[in-house]
Amino acid sequence: NRYDHNIGCSLYTKEHYELQNFRKKITVINNGIDLSRVEQVKKHSSVFSSYFDVQDDELIFIVIGTLKKRFGKFQKGHDLIFKAFNQIENRNYRVVFLGDFSNLENDFPDKSYKNPRFMFLGIVPDVIKYLVCSNVLLAPSRFEGLPISTIEGVCSGLPLICSSIEGFAPFHHGATLVTKNEDVEDLKEKILYMFDNYKRFEAEGKKQTENYRSMFDINLVVGQYLKYVKS
Repeated sequence: NRYDHNIGCSLYTKEHYELQNFRKKITVINNGIDLSRVEQVKKHSSVFSSYFDVQDDELIFIVIGTLKKRFGKFQKGHDLIFKAFNQIENRNYRVVFLGDFSNLENDFPDKSYKNPRFMFLGIVPDVIKYLVCSNVLLAPSRFEGLPISTIEGVCSGLPLICSSIEGFAPFHHGATLVTKNEDVEDLKEKILYMFDNYKRFEAEGKKQTENYRSMFDINLVVGQYLKYVKS
């Protein structure tokens, strides 16, 4: 053991650490965010208007994270998203993708990403600006620790569709739909359910905001670190 202390950003990280003998030595302190950044950003459709015409009745799903593979798989589930939405008809939506997509053409020779409603905006400097202008955060990841982008999304009041992996367990509240991991058909059904019940999930997302902010306030997280160090 090279370190005096070992901190995991989530319970999932601790319980799935690759060296089993060291798991019991890991202390869990959740990730946190600077809430002032969320509170300062105001919803403004112009963040998307330079990329596409935003329609009033359009549901905007946002996906955050690299398309690059980890451990031989698309960690963030982009392939699942492409397949699910390509089966959905007669719905007005956009799917906004933020992240590194330099491997898009090479890894998807089937051109499944060539959906006119898919918007690949690349790497952006301030993700929160895009989150607050979206309607639903989509995160069907195959594996995660405790993703910052998901914390930012729920703290911004967004409803969430996420996979059933343990890393998303802290987000299993009223504004969240949980889809079976790596199950395209179930993901499609959850997306359709969100379309049909969006207003309810929107209201629940706003209601859950303060709960999430109290969980993931960076000031509280820092306090936990200080308390741990002093002990």
